[in-house]
Amino acid sequence: MEWMWLAAAAMVFLALSNVVLKILVGKAGEAKMSMGDVLPMAGIVVLVILGVVAFLVITGKINADLVKWAVVFVAFSTTAFFGVVLALRDGKVSVVTALMGLSTVLVAVLSYFFLGERLSAKEFAAIILAVASVLALAL
Repeated sequence: MEWMWLAAAAMVFLALSNVVLKILVGKAGEAKMSMGDVLPMAGIVVLVILGVVAFLVITGKINADLVKWAVVFVAFSTTAFFGVVLALRDGKVSVVTALMGLSTVLVAVLSYFFLGERLSAKEFAAIILAVASVLALAL
């Protein structure tokens, strides 16, 4: 059950970070910052990270297969982050994050097909209730 405490702690910090992100997005709007102002900085960070990863692969300090999956993870996470930032510019943080919470439904479906995980009847019912509650909140 230790994993449950860790997941709960991660949820708390994710909730806090989303509230702070909404504040930052608001401050960026007040400062008339656009995504065009942020993208060059993000590009530099990505290039530095890629340089470090390439060095680690070349020197044999890290497995190339691990890097492949890490790059996919970072690409998906970065895309999701920019989506959240754009959604938070106009949306209420409570609704945006509730809608993001539906990712659990997608994770359940994807893990069924790609990881062979099965849902119990209780888990399936919980997912249906989660979808219904988010739809009720968002619509």
